[in-house]
Amino acid sequence: MLPDASVYDASASISSALQWRRIANLARSSFIASGWLKHRSLATITQTVASMRPLRHRDDDRLPAEALRDAARWYLRTRPLVMSSRDECLHDSLTLVRFLAAEQLHPQWVIGVRMRPFAAHSWVQAGTLVLNDMHEHVRGFTPILVV
Repeated sequence: MLPDASVYDASASISSALQWRRIANLARSSFIASGWLKHRSLATITQTVASMRPLRHRDDDRLPAEALRDAARWYLRTRPLVMSSRDECLHDSLTLVRFLAAEQLHPQWVIGVRMRPFAAHSWVQAGTLVLNDMHEHVRGFTPILVV
């Protein structure tokens, strides 16, 4: 689906209270994603991500919208405590997918390419909502893998 919205919203309110369970989940998710990227092939990572999604959600793009937005906004605001997303879109996307799976939320992980100039990019998307990038940016890429 063509993205038409992003979670990035400066006007959105986010609970400022530290949530230690989520911080631990974020650190664990980043550590796991790093291990996947160092020790597994992209095909194996794809199978792992696909297996995290419960069967009842595999063909269902309807996710609890408010819970998804809340968790994704919290992730975006808090991830600098654990990692930098600069030039690490694959690690960031895998960390977010793992983080959300622990919250029983299962959006799609997407890898896309553009030809001129050639570039590859990875992001997480639920329906038409982009969770860890700007929808205007990812529209410039053609998805080649959606899990």
